Amino acid sequence: MIIDSLFPSPLGKSKIVISKQTTDATKTLKMVRNTSDNLWFSENKNIFDLDGFVDLKYEIDNIVKHFCVHGLGLSEDLDFQCNGSWYNKFYPDDWAGAHFHSNSFISGVLYLNTPINSGGIVFHNDTHRSNLFGPFFNPPFGKYTKFNSSTMTFEPEQGDVYLFPSSIPHSVERNNSQEVRESIAFDYMICGRIDSTTNTLFISK
Repeated sequence: MIIDSLFPSPLGKSKIVISKQTTDATKTLKMVRNTSDNLWFSENKNIFDLDGFVDLKYEIDNIVKHFCVHGLGLSEDLDFQCNGSWYNKFYPDDWAGAHFHSNSFISGVLYLNTPINSGGIVFHNDTHRSNLFGPFFNPPFGKYTKFNSSTMTFEPEQGDVYLFPSSIPHSVERNNSQEVRESIAFDYMICGRIDSTTNTLFISK
């Protein structure tokens, strides 16, 4: 009998109302096609610094703080600074390959428009634990659960905010709809005094 789960990876989810201010602000952004030719994103990678996103940033700041303190158990003395924010547009057949954000602490996505069949967000297990028993053993399973799956897929809805440690690999399924899927991705860095066994690091805002 399973009594607990060992060292699970946290995934947070919140819901917000998409304001007209946010929608209007995204329309002013200059978009560029990525080098892999599979999605569009804003040329500006710090859109939360723009006037049109001030209220949204305040709301996301609070969501991230709550997730880290009340969800992950981090100290209330710590603060968290947004160190990247950008707008994404996935046209039909667009997708995003597996990747992680090495230069941040917490990452997240806010979904502005999610047409049916426009693709879910997929989280990938560590490459050294591609399934429950590691990369060498790949036995057949009668059913897949969070204990034995190498990936977990979630179908977001408009207004959903997903939060997760930036080290977790994630991808975006192909947009199989005839509409555009829109989202805002963001990264946050931990700020404050961080002590280890041998030294102290202070990251200021």
